[in-house]
Amino acid sequence: MTKKICEQCQAEKELELFHKVTNQYTALHPMGICKECYKSNNEERKRRQAQEWEARTAGRRARDEAYKQAGQRWLPSTEGNPTEVSNHAWIYALRQQGSYPVKTERSGKWLIFLSAETIDRYWQKVKAAVEQGQLGAQAKVSTLSKGSMPPEVRRKKEERGDTRFVICVYTYDHEDKGDVMRIREVLRDLGIRRPIRYKADADTHAGSYGNDYHPMYEA
Repeated sequence: MTKKICEQCQAEKELELFHKVTNQYTALHPMGICKECYKSNNEERKRRQAQEWEARTAGRRARDEAYKQAGQRWLPSTEGNPTEVSNHAWIYALRQQGSYPVKTERSGKWLIFLSAETIDRYWQKVKAAVEQGQLGAQAKVSTLSKGSMPPEVRRKKEERGDTRFVICVYTYDHEDKGDVMRIREVLRDLGIRRPIRYKADADTHAGSYGNDYHPMYEA
């Protein structure tokens, strides 16, 4: 049986004990690290993401409590273009007309990834639609700030050379498929016609990004 040395733990193991990936040129082939190290790395990455997310959540709670103690209320930023803002992570759009159900523990959002060349234009369309009561209760868009995602996710994004922005269009409950798909149709009317994914907020709170979660819907 062919053996090789794991680049991480330095142990010599049979080739079948190495994690394999599919290469477009050489088909399935073993990586330089064994399955055990690969699994350990994945678990450590998820643990760090969870810690980082919890730290950010605690920071938001502390901020909200500070405002409460001062007799004030934190208000999200709703002005500016994504490509021009860097002092806060998100710009929000809030519903101003009509009513919409209160979000449940099954809330989620459609994710729209766009380039720097198109994000400002589409954000203004989405923002207007939210304010006019055509979509859900709110939407948000990432800015030039690095605070819109956990550091490990940001690092991988930068390594890939991914410079896209993301618009999150929220719905109150992903089990209300009629409402989820109604909002998707409005987005199509706004020009978002290519397939996009719907992500449950629970996945975001768990620190699941990229290939770590399965979209609730894709349309």
